[in-house]
This record gives sequence, C-alpha cells and structure tokens, in this order.
Amino acid sequence: MARKKDAPAPPPSEARGGYTVLELHVQAVKRIKAVAIEALPPAGTVEIAGRNGQGKSSALDAILMALGGKGAAPAKPIRDGETTAKETVVLQDAQGCPAFRVTRTFTAQGSYLKVQRATGEEIRSPQEFLDRLVGAGLGFDPLAFVRERPAEQVRLLLDVLKLERDPRELDAERKRLFEERTQVNRDVKRVEAQLEGIPVVDAPAEEVSIAGLTTEHGRLTEQDKAATRARSAWEEAGREYDRCLAERARLAKALEDIEAAAREAGAEVLRRAEAMAKTPPPDFTEISRRMIEAEEINAAVRLRREREAAATELGHHAEAAHILTEQIRAIEEEQRALLEGAAFPVPGLGFEEISGEWGVTYQRIPLEQIADSEKIRVGMAMAMALTPSLRVALIREGSLLDETSRQVVDTMARAGAFQVWLEVVGDGGAEAFVIEDGGVLRAPGRLRATTAPPPW
Repeated sequence: MARKKDAPAPPPSEARGGYTVLELHVQAVKRIKAVAIEALPPAGTVEIAGRNGQGKSSALDAILMALGGKGAAPAKPIRDGETTAKETVVLQDAQGCPAFRVTRTFTAQGSYLKVQRATGEEIRSPQEFLDRLVGAGLGFDPLAFVRERPAEQVRLLLDVLKLERDPRELDAERKRLFEERTQVNRDVKRVEAQLEGIPVVDAPAEEVSIAGLTTEHGRLTEQDKAATRARSAWEEAGREYDRCLAERARLAKALEDIEAAAREAGAEVLRRAEAMAKTPPPDFTEISRRMIEAEEINAAVRLRREREAAATELGHHAEAAHILTEQIRAIEEEQRALLEGAAFPVPGLGFEEISGEWGVTYQRIPLEQIADSEKIRVGMAMAMALTPSLRVALIREGSLLDETSRQVVDTMARAGAFQVWLEVVGDGGAEAFVIEDGGVLRAPGRLRATTAPPPW
C-alpha cells in the first residue's frame, strides 16, 4: 500500500519484537454487552472460554474489527437493541509497555477510528497506519493454515519467504526443458538405430556421371545403327549383283545391257564395301562394364553420404541434448540455492509439486500427512512469520487441541514473543477468561476483567 506523506511509520520499537494486545475493551459489539480485559502479558496464550452463543467469538472478532478496517467488520456489528458500539485495543511492545491505543466506534452511519500513541498524540491517517502495522497477517489462525488448500498454503509461504524468483516458475521451465530433452533423446536413439543399419563402405566422395556415360552409349548406339545400315546396304547390293548375274545368264541376248548393269552393280558393291569398312560395328564390352561399375560406385557413394548425414544429425541431437541437460542442471542449481538461502519459518519446511499440484511439505512430506503436533508447530511458525509487527494470532477452534497441543502453542508463543488468543467451548482452564451472556464471568486471578463499561 502506498504511504501518504502525513501517515507516520510505526516507531522503531517495532523492530524489537512487534506488538501484542495489552487491553481489550468491547461494548455492544455483536453478542457482547460489555467486556474489559486488561494487563495481558506480552507473550503466551490468552484463553477465551464459554458456551456457544455467549460472545466468546465476538471477543476475538472485536480485535479484527478494531484493527482491520471496514472489510473486517460484519454487516451488523452493533448488538441488538443498541444504537452504537465501541471497541478499544491497547497494543503493547515486547517489553510490556503501552504503545498505541486503537478506538473504533460503530454507529448507524458507519464506523469511526482513532489511533493514539502512548503519549496521547493522535496519528493521522489511522487506518493506513494500521494496515502497514498488521499487514496480511491480521487474524491469522495457525490451525486454519494447515487446513488451507495446498495452493493457498504455498502462496502464504512465498509471502513469508519473499524470494527473488518463484520456484514454481523455475520448475515449470525445468519441466519444459526436460520434455524438450526427452524429444531430442528420442531423435538421438532414432538416428543411432538408423546409423547402425547403414554399413560402412569404401567409396569415393562423388558419384560417377551417368549422364556422360549415357551420352557416350548413345553415340555408340548411333554408330552401331549406321554400321547395321551399311551392312544391310552391302547385303542388298550383293543380292542385286546375284540377280544381275542370273539375269545375264537367262538373257543372253541382252548380255551387253546386263553386263553394263553388272559393272555398275559391281562398282556399287565396291563403294558399299568401302563405306562398310569405314563404319565398323562398335564394341560394347567396355562401356557396359563401366556402366555397371558406375552404378556400384554410386550406390556406395549414396550409402556413404547417408551415413555421413546420419552421423551429422546424431551430433546435432546429442549436442542439443547436452545443452538442455546443462540448462536443466542450472535451473535445479538455482532452485537449490534459492531454497537453501530462504529463511523458512520452520527447518524442514518447503514446497514442491505433488501429483500435478504445488503444496507445502515438511521434511519432504505433504502437510496434510504429517502428525498433528507437527501441523501445529508449522502453523504457529507461519503465524509468527506472517505477522512480524502485530504478533497476535487467533485460534478459533481451540477445543480441537488436546493438552499437549495447547502446551506446544503456548511454548512457541512465549519463545517467539507472540500472543495467541485461543477460543474454546466450555469452562476452560484456570487461566481462561470465561464469557457468558456478553460479559466476563470469570478471569484469571492475576489479571483483571470487568463487565462494566470502560471509562473512555
């Protein structure tokens, strides 16, 4: 909350242990007629007892209503049959000296607040002053803390620790990196299996040019076609020559013409023979061997390249997995350092994600699973940590605590300079304030209580 210029800060004595309640005066608030409780010790347990409906809860509520502002008051704070109500809380420092007097008056028109120092000086902007004094811990119930939802327990614990970073965010980042590394490791295993299935071959780095060999093969094919055509032409010329000779024999009388034709055909045979001699049929043996060899070489080259690519991919994935592992390790180290340096209210207290939900743990055990005595210790420690200035806790269901648990509460309160108001059903112990019909029926012999209106 922003501080106004005319709102004075709590005095330096706050740093010496904070404040507890010295006196409580209540008149016509909820079920209370008139109650005055005075001379309370700075630390320990204040037991408020009584039957249900007699006003003991109203006594605890009065503390909240006096200090907590309009939001702490119910819709109907004034006792039935009355027109005004008033409550005064006198706060004492750790040495038992009066420090502040807080008076809140309720009327039909609203509530009115006055805060005075022990010297009588009135504090300007009193509610803002109280808000800074009590903070978020006003009315904190240690038992209510252990019954809170895990998420709310974590929020309250983080409020106490005031860490530079939220460990839950670090854990979410660690999970994201862990999942990413898991996927990368799957790629590593996939490529490793692929690499194992590719044999190691001795092959050149580049494939043989099939296109060049194909061009040469085409040239030889055309040459072979030309040689075939030359042979066919030669064979045709031979057949023509034979026909001419036969014709010459049959047509003796046309011998001269046939001889001329024979001479011409003979000349043609010579020409074709010369052409055939110039175009011999090619030898395909060498080129066929080279093409087969090229396919084998190229298959080996492709295999080599496939293996090299798989090895390169494996290296990339392995490096990515290593980087992610280092990032996860760095986050885990940051989490460890963050939590080791945190001032937890109780040694062994922490928080972690369990079954998908963050919760507070004690000795790595979820809070709801620890022993009741440990729950009380944790709740008390949290109450004291959440209320460093106003060191007051209100336990509404004190009847649920056995004698040992109450002793734990009282011991921790005294050791921590803390004051616990314990509401119980029944007559209470020898040190209890017993509330009946809106007034104090019985008070401890060493303290004073009255049902008469206080002299304000």
